[in-house]
Amino acid sequence: MANRLRPAHLAVVAGLAALLVLMLFMDIPFFRLQSRAAARTVRVVTTTSVFADLIANVGGQRVEVTSLVPMGSDPHAWDPTPREIRAVRAADLFVYNGLGLELWAPRLIETAGRPGLVTLELSEGLTPLEAAEGDWHPDEADNGLHAHEGEEGNPHFWLDVTYAIHYVRRIAEALAAVDPQGAQYYYARADAYVSELHELDRWIFAQVERIPPERRILVTYHNAYAYLARRYGLEVAGFLVTNPDREPPAQVMAQLARILRERQVPAVFVEPQIDPRLAETLAREVGARLGTLYTDSLTADVPSYIAMMRANVETLVELLH
Repeated sequence: MANRLRPAHLAVVAGLAALLVLMLFMDIPFFRLQSRAAARTVRVVTTTSVFADLIANVGGQRVEVTSLVPMGSDPHAWDPTPREIRAVRAADLFVYNGLGLELWAPRLIETAGRPGLVTLELSEGLTPLEAAEGDWHPDEADNGLHAHEGEEGNPHFWLDVTYAIHYVRRIAEALAAVDPQGAQYYYARADAYVSELHELDRWIFAQVERIPPERRILVTYHNAYAYLARRYGLEVAGFLVTNPDREPPAQVMAQLARILRERQVPAVFVEPQIDPRLAETLAREVGARLGTLYTDSLTADVPSYIAMMRANVETLVELLH
C-alpha cells in the first residue's frame, strides 16, 4: 500500500511550497540562502581607522574589521599592548600602510606569531616622495629634520584619492585571496566604492579651483600633505616637523614665520590628534588663521574617509580663499 501523507506532513509540504513561491516572487535563489548561512566572517585587523573604513567598504557583511589605533589617536606615537597582540593573533588578515607610518607593526606581527596570518602592506610597490620633499627645506644641515618614519619616504599616500583607489583595489585582492568564495562580492563592492572615490577626486579639483592660485599654499605642523598638494595643485611652503613626535628647533619656527609674512600665507594647519600649541604660537605671531586638517585618523566628526577628505577640502577653501 502506498504511504499516505499525514496532515502534519501536508502542513510542512504546504509551508515549503509557500516559501519557494515567495522566494521566486522576490527573486531570492535558494543557493544564495545556503551560501550566506555557510559564509564565515573574515577577521581583519588594521592599524588605523582610515584603513578600517576602506576595508569595511570593500568587505561589507563578510568582514569584521578592527582598528588597533583608536579614532582620534596618532599612529606615530602609539604602542601595542597584549590586547592588540591577541587581536592580531586571532586575525585572518593584517593590513598596514608601511613606509614607517607604523614603526611598531613589523614587531607586532612577529610577536603575535600567528601561523597562516596573511599580511597586506598597502604602500608596497609605490614610489614615495622623500620625507621632506617639496618646495621648502630648512636652510640648516639635516639635524634630523629630513628624517621621517624610518626614513623610508613620505607614507601618506591616501591623501591623494587616486592612491586611496589603489589601496581599495589591493584590499579587494587580499580579501579574495583569504576568502575565495567571496571574491565576486569583494570585487563588486570595490568597483562601487571606487566610483564614489572617482567622484570625490573630481569634486576636490573643482573646489580647489575656487582658491586663487597665489593662495594655494600650505603651511602645516606635520609633513603629511605632499601627495594631496601634488595631486590637486597646491604648494607645501613649509611644515614644522617631518615626524609628529618631535618638536621643531627654534630656527624652523623662525623660518616659517618669515615665509608666512613674506608670502602672505593666510593660514596654518594642525591635525586634531597632535598638540596644536606650537602651531597656535606661530599663527598668532604672524596674524594667520588656524585650521584643522585630518590625516592619519578618523573622528566622530569625520567618521569615514570620504567625509575626512571633504572636510579637509572645505577647510582649505574657507581659509585660503
